[in-house]
Amino acid sequence: MVKIILFFVSIFSLLLSSCGKFIEEKQIRTNLANQKITKTSSGKPTEEKKDNSGRKIPYIWCKWEKRTWAWLEVWVQNCKIRGKKLTINPSETLPWYFFEVDSGSWFVAQRLAIQVFNTPETKTIEESLGKVFEKIKSQNELDANKCKFKKDEALSNKDKEIYTLRQSGTGTTQTGSICWDYWYIDDGDTKYFEIFKDKLNKVLFINQTKDKQLFDEKNIKILN
Repeated sequence: MVKIILFFVSIFSLLLSSCGKFIEEKQIRTNLANQKITKTSSGKPTEEKKDNSGRKIPYIWCKWEKRTWAWLEVWVQNCKIRGKKLTINPSETLPWYFFEVDSGSWFVAQRLAIQVFNTPETKTIEESLGKVFEKIKSQNELDANKCKFKKDEALSNKDKEIYTLRQSGTGTTQTGSICWDYWYIDDGDTKYFEIFKDKLNKVLFINQTKDKQLFDEKNIKILN
């Protein structure tokens, strides 16, 4: 009987711990989101303030730090909020950068922020996109008939072209995963593929969330 009681007590304690970590992470995200919303007396949003380097002013409790990995130089915000660490860290083995929340114990939440696709010997943007699609398809079960690249004319310019991966055709939903984590949803997040015309051998996937912008997507440097 004592063993049974101890078992249920341990399960209850684990559930409380998990719920606590979820609430803490949600509170951190809310704190960051609230810092981004500033309005004038007329009720209109003010322009985003930037420092002398051209990067936006970091959140309270955060500071800018440079990360170099996977052919990239990336500026990220390193934060400590309510004892929790938030930043963008590179993978140890893959050309990816992850948004991370570290509670200081076993709990580390990750989400893909930046991915570099190496597309050697490509001569056109279409070839680069083709290699990117095949790479994603090799890792996930993509349906080529329901997942298509679409150029974003508003974000593209003379130096680079921006593409989003969108669901198309019949049977698509806004809750499925036909295009996995790469597919574009018009929900305020920034999620696109970036190709510089003078560096077709590297394609960047950018996943900048609206409520915790911890990296500077406009000043990423391709090192080679």
